[in-house]
Amino acid sequence: MYLVNKAARTIGPQNLNYVADIVQKQRTAPISEFEISRDNATNTWHVDGAGLQRFVQMTNWRYVDSERRFQHVLEACGVNKSLMKLGVKEGDTVIVGEMELVWHDSPNASSPIILLLRDKEFKL
Repeated sequence: MYLVNKAARTIGPQNLNYVADIVQKQRTAPISEFEISRDNATNTWHVDGAGLQRFVQMTNWRYVDSERRFQHVLEACGVNKSLMKLGVKEGDTVIVGEMELVWHDSPNASSPIILLLRDKEFKL
């Protein structure tokens, strides 16, 4: 109890409200709001957005359909289209939240395919 009270006195009610506001914004962030950056040295693209981060965290990757669902979300919210406009290439690494993917162009070039790099914990 002492530690909680001491922390509350140190942080103060104004800072707690600030933290609560940040958490609320992250919870309600639309999945279509994201920023993309590129590390040229490693050909790695980083897709950052609170809504996408939340989606990745809440997805149960043990289900086979999770990968297809994630592909659909990336297409629907505009991530794939944005990456193509920015110049993503075959074999580039794309990181969305804590999920690492490899970009692959589809054979018919109508829509891209991104394959997930498998985590050792779950094999799909």
